[in-house]
Amino acid sequence: MKRIHLSIGTFLVLLMAGTVAVQAQGSKLTSAAKYLGDGDYDKALEALDAASRHEKTMDNPRTYLQFGKLYMALAMDTTGKWESLVNDPLLEARKSFQKVRKYDEKEREGIRVVPETDQLSRLLYNGGLTAYRAGAYQDAFKHFQGAYQAYSLMAAYDAVEGKDTSTYYFAAICADLAGNKDTAEAMYKTLVNMDFDEPGVYTNYGKLLVAQERYKDAEALFTDARQKYPENQDLLIEELNYYLGQGRAPEAIDKFKQAIKLDPDNPELYFAMGTAYQALIKLDSANAQQHMASAREAYGKTIELNPEYMGAYNNRAGILMAAGEYAAALDDYNVA
Repeated sequence: MKRIHLSIGTFLVLLMAGTVAVQAQGSKLTSAAKYLGDGDYDKALEALDAASRHEKTMDNPRTYLQFGKLYMALAMDTTGKWESLVNDPLLEARKSFQKVRKYDEKEREGIRVVPETDQLSRLLYNGGLTAYRAGAYQDAFKHFQGAYQAYSLMAAYDAVEGKDTSTYYFAAICADLAGNKDTAEAMYKTLVNMDFDEPGVYTNYGKLLVAQERYKDAEALFTDARQKYPENQDLLIEELNYYLGQGRAPEAIDKFKQAIKLDPDNPELYFAMGTAYQALIKLDSANAQQHMASAREAYGKTIELNPEYMGAYNNRAGILMAAGEYAAALDDYNVA
C-alpha cells in the first residue's frame, strides 16, 4: 500500500483550511445577527440558510434561534417590503423555536427563546382570531394550533404552568369548521380525556358524531355530558334534537320535561317539546289525539312566554286545521 507523505507545512495548510471553513460557517451566524439588526432581512435569511445546511452549524440551536428572531421580525414588519420573502413567518418562527428546543441539549438557549416564544404565542393567537372573524377557518386553525404549541414550548422550559387548553379548543373548533373532521374529532377527544371544563366540547363533538351517523358513540357522549353538566341547556337541546332526528320522540319528550324543570321560562324548550309531540302524532297514531292536545298545550305555553314566536303560531295552526278547527287555525295564521 502506497503511503502519502505530507510535509509539516502542507499539513498545517490543510488544517488551517478546515478551521477556516468552520469559522466561516460560524461567521454566518454572526453575519445573520448583524443583518437582522440592520433590517437586511434577505441577507440574514441567506446567511442562515447557509448555516442550516452546513454540518457544523445545522444542529446548532443558535442557528434556529436566529431563524426564529428573523421570522418574528418579518411578521411584525409594517413596510410591506418583505411580504414575499417568507410565507407565514409566524408559523415558521414556531418551527424554528421548536428546533432550538430539539438541539438545545443543555438548555443554554432556553432563557433566550422563552421571551421570544411568549410573544410568538400571543401573535399567533391574535392571528387566529383575525382569521376566524374573516371566515378563514383553515388559517385560524393553523394559528391557534401554533399558539398552543408555542405555549407548550414555554411549558417545556418551565416558564409557564399547565396547558393552554382554551386555545387548543379554539383550534379544534376551527378544524371542524374548516372541514378537517378527523383532526377535529381527535382534538375533541383529547379535550374530553383532559377533562377540559367546557360543555361546548361535548356539543360540537356530538354534532360531529351524529353527522357521521355514529349514533352509539353520540349517545354515549351525550350521556357522559349530561352527567357532567346536568343543567346545561345547550347540551340538553342538542341531545333532544338528536333523539328527534332518530324518530325517538318519546325519549326526547322525557328529556324536554327534565329541561323545563330546570328552566321553566324558556319558550324554546316548550316549542321543542311541542315539536316532539307533533312528531308523535304520526309515530303513535293510537294516541294521536292525546299527542295533539299536548302539542297544542306546549305551543300555547311558548306563545304565552313569547307572543312573537311565529313558529309556534304556524305549528299550532297546522294542528288546529287537522282537527277541523278552521277559525282558530285562521287566527293563528293571521298572527304569523
